[in-house]
Amino acid sequence: MAATRNRLTPAILAGFAVPGLGHLLLKRKGHGTLFAICVYGLFAAGMIMSGMTAIDPEHHPVYWWLAQFAAGIPAWVVHWGGLAKEPLIGETVSIGGQMYGLTYVCVAGLINLLSLIELARHSSPAPETSSTEGAKA
Repeated sequence: MAATRNRLTPAILAGFAVPGLGHLLLKRKGHGTLFAICVYGLFAAGMIMSGMTAIDPEHHPVYWWLAQFAAGIPAWVVHWGGLAKEPLIGETVSIGGQMYGLTYVCVAGLINLLSLIELARHSSPAPETSSTEGAKA
């Protein structure tokens, strides 16, 4: 159990920062690749649709802290790297483009969180059954 936990904690931290990396560290290449493609694809599509305005913690703090932050390094770079633009609805982006983009980026973060839950669930040892339960079945 301790050995599993020792491998799992760095994998979860790595997967939080870089979507898919936690699975890759635990030799689950298919899952890691799939989650990375989903998270990065949704994140990129959302940023393109919104004209780089989807990440705006000042106007949407709940979306940022509950979902977008979990998209990992791409979201952090856009926000703290100064790549996000101020959403001037009607001037730089349409309301539909901004809201669809915001939703896509939020879903990207939520999928990354789901991938971490799946990683932890898959990596935890199976519950042991007692010999009396096996005899009854």
